[in-house]
Amino acid sequence: MDELALGLVVVVALAGLSGWLTWKRETRPSVLWTWGWIFLFAAGAIAALAGGIPWADSVVHLLGPFFPALMLAGALAHAARPVPAWLLPLAFLLGVLRWGFGQAGHHHLCHGIALVFESGAPLAAAFLAFRTARQTSGSPAQQLLAPTFLAVAVIEAVNSIWGLRGLALTPPHLLAWVLLAPFAVGVQIAVSRERTAGQQQRVEQALSQSEERFRALTGSAFDLVAEMNREGIFTYTNPRYEEWLGIPSGELVGTRALELVHPEDRERILTWFRALYRSDEAALITVRLRHRDGGWRWAENSGRALRMAGELRIVTNTRDVTERMELSAQLKRSHDRLEERVEERTAQLHAALASLEEEVAERQRLEAHMQEAQKLESLGVLAGGVAHDFNNLLAVILGNNTLALSEAQPGTRLAKRLERIRAAARHAEALTGQMLTYSGKASVSLKPLDLSELIEGMSELIEASISEKSRLKTFLERGRTLVAGDLTQLRQVVINLVTNASEALGEQPGRVWVRTGLLRADAAYLADTFGSQGLAAGEYVYLEVSDSGGGIDEETRKRLFEPFFSTKFTGRGLGLSSVLGIVRGHGGAIKLLTGPGKPTSFRVLLPPVTRSALPGPAGAREPRAEVRVATILVVDDDEAVLELAREFLLRGGFYVVTAGSGREALEILRADAKGRIDAAVIDFAMPDLDGRETLLEMRSLRPELPVVLVSGFREDASMGRFASGEITAFVRKPYEPEDLIEAVRTSLAD
Repeated sequence: MDELALGLVVVVALAGLSGWLTWKRETRPSVLWTWGWIFLFAAGAIAALAGGIPWADSVVHLLGPFFPALMLAGALAHAARPVPAWLLPLAFLLGVLRWGFGQAGHHHLCHGIALVFESGAPLAAAFLAFRTARQTSGSPAQQLLAPTFLAVAVIEAVNSIWGLRGLALTPPHLLAWVLLAPFAVGVQIAVSRERTAGQQQRVEQALSQSEERFRALTGSAFDLVAEMNREGIFTYTNPRYEEWLGIPSGELVGTRALELVHPEDRERILTWFRALYRSDEAALITVRLRHRDGGWRWAENSGRALRMAGELRIVTNTRDVTERMELSAQLKRSHDRLEERVEERTAQLHAALASLEEEVAERQRLEAHMQEAQKLESLGVLAGGVAHDFNNLLAVILGNNTLALSEAQPGTRLAKRLERIRAAARHAEALTGQMLTYSGKASVSLKPLDLSELIEGMSELIEASISEKSRLKTFLERGRTLVAGDLTQLRQVVINLVTNASEALGEQPGRVWVRTGLLRADAAYLADTFGSQGLAAGEYVYLEVSDSGGGIDEETRKRLFEPFFSTKFTGRGLGLSSVLGIVRGHGGAIKLLTGPGKPTSFRVLLPPVTRSALPGPAGAREPRAEVRVATILVVDDDEAVLELAREFLLRGGFYVVTAGSGREALEILRADAKGRIDAAVIDFAMPDLDGRETLLEMRSLRPELPVVLVSGFREDASMGRFASGEITAFVRKPYEPEDLIEAVRTSLAD
C-alpha cells in the first residue's frame, strides 16, 4: 500500500509538470534541452541512490520518456519547426505504460516502449540537428548536436535491448551516462555561447543597417535633422543644414546649436532642452534661427531625448515655418482689426439699442400719457357738453323764474316757491361751473399775481385745511413766481391739493410741504405730465404740494384726475379733476411724483409772466349815450332759450326777430333790404351752422352789424375762435335779463 501511494504521488506530480509544460508551450531550445538533461540526471540519480528499491524503479520508468521527448522538442525548436502540444502528454502516457507493464510483470513490453520511443526520439532529434547544420552552415558546436543525440539514442537502444534479454546491466549503463554527461554539457555550453555570439552579431548588423537607413532618410529629408549631446553641441547634421546656413556639415559638427538661435528666443529653447532631458516624450517649440541670407527665419523644432550606448542624445527635426508665421501674424492683425471693428460696431449697436430702448420707453410713456390725456380730454369734452346743455336748461329755468317772480306778489307762497326754485337752479349753475372748470372752459379772469404771495396770504386758511396730526412746512421763492391767473381759482387749487395731501396721511402723524419756485422743463419732462398738450419746453413757475404718506400705486395714478374718483369713498366730487381743469385753463400742467411706499408730490406748472409784459390799467368807461329803440335778431337752436331771450329783450324795450338756426338767420338778413335789424344775438353752439360760421356769413351781408355772443362756455374759450373786434359783447349762460339787455345796449353804443 505504501508503494502504491508513493507511486500515485509520483504520477500526480509528473502529470502536473507535464500539464504545466504543455500549457506554457515553451519553444526555446535551450530551455527544452535543459529540462531534458534535468530529467535524465534525475532518473540516473534515483536509480543509483535507491539501488534495488522497487519504487525507485517505478520513478525511473515514469521519468524515462520525458528526456527523449524534451530533446526532440528542443531539436524541433532549433530547426524552427512547431513543437506539437501532444508531445509531453505522450511522454507522460508512455511513462505510465512502462510503469504499469513493469508492475504487472510484463518487462518485455516495458523495454519495448523504451526501445521504440526513448531511442527513436533522440534519433529523430539527431536527424533534425544534422539537417539544420547542413542547411544553415552552422558552427562546429551546432554540428556536434547530431552526434550527441545519436549517442544518446545508441545508449538507450542498448539499454532497452539488454533489458529485453533480462541482463539489466545497470553499472555499464551508469558508466555510459557518466562518460556522456561531460560531453553533452560541453556541447550545451558551446551551443549557448555560439547562439549568444550570433545574436550579438545580428544586433550589430541590425544596428548598422538602422544607422545606414537613418542617414539615408535624413539625407533625403527636406527638414533639418540634427543630433546633439547633453551640452547642446552638434554631433550630426543632415545636408539641409548646409543649405540653410551655407556652412559645411563637417564644420558645423562640434559647434553649439544655441549660437544659431535668436537672442530673444534663447531662454525659451534652453527651457525646452531641459524639459526634453527630463522626459522621454517628444516636444515642439518655434524659434527664430539665423539664415545664410543674414536674416532670421521662423523654425518649428521637434525634439526627443534618446539614450545611445549609455549616453543621452537629443535628436531634432526642424522645419522652416516663416511663411506660416507671417501669415499667422497677418491673420492675427486682421483678426485684431476685425475684433476692433466688431467691438466698435457692437458698441455702436449697444448705443443704438439703448437709444432705441430709451426712445421706445419715451414713446410708451408718451402713448400712455396720451391715452390718459385723451381719456381726460374726452371726459372734459363730455363735461363741457353736458354743462353747455345743462346751462341752456338752467337759462330757461332761471329766465322763466325771473319772469314769474316779477309777476308774483312778494311774500306770497308762490313767490317763496319761486325763490326755492331759483336757489336750486343757482346751485345747479354752480355744479355746471365745476364741470366747465374740469373741462378747462370755465370763465376765468386772468390777472398778474405772485404765486408765493398768494400762498403766504392764505396761510391761515391752509393751516385750517390740514388735520391736527399733520405739520405744514412752506418753502416759498421770492421774486420769480409771477403768473397770469384767476385769484379765486388758484386759491381753490392750493386748498384742494393741501386737503388731498392731509387726507393721504390718514390718522397717522405726518408732514405736508408747500413749495414754489421756477424750473426749466424739457420735452421729456413735460411728456410725463397731465394736461400738457401743446406746452413748449422752457421755464415754468411751479407750485408743489407733498406729503409723507404711503404713495400712490399705478392703477390709482391712472384714475386720479377722473371726475368723482376717490380712494376714500364713491361720489366724492370733482376735487383733483377740477384742479386739473383750472390748471389747463391757465395753460399749465400737473407733474405727479409718487410710487408705492414713497412720498407723493403734486407739482403744478404755470407759464411765467414778466412785469414788463403786464397790461396797463384800463381807462374809465365813458358814459353810454341813450340809444333808440332797436330791432334785435336772436339766433338759438333751443326754442325755450330763444323764447326767453325774446321776452327779456322785449321787456328791455327792443323789437325782437328770432331765428331757430344759423341758416334761418341768414335768410332773414338777406330779406332785410332796408336794414331794419340793428344788432344780432348769436348762440355759440348750434348743430347746423355754429356761431362762428353764422357770424362769417353775416359779415359778408352786413359787415357793420354789432353781434353779441352767447355761450355756456367760458368767455376766453368761446371768444378765442373769433378775431379781435368780430364780437362786440359776450354773455354766459345762464344769464339774468339785465345781463343780456346790458350786453345789447353796449354793442349798439359801440
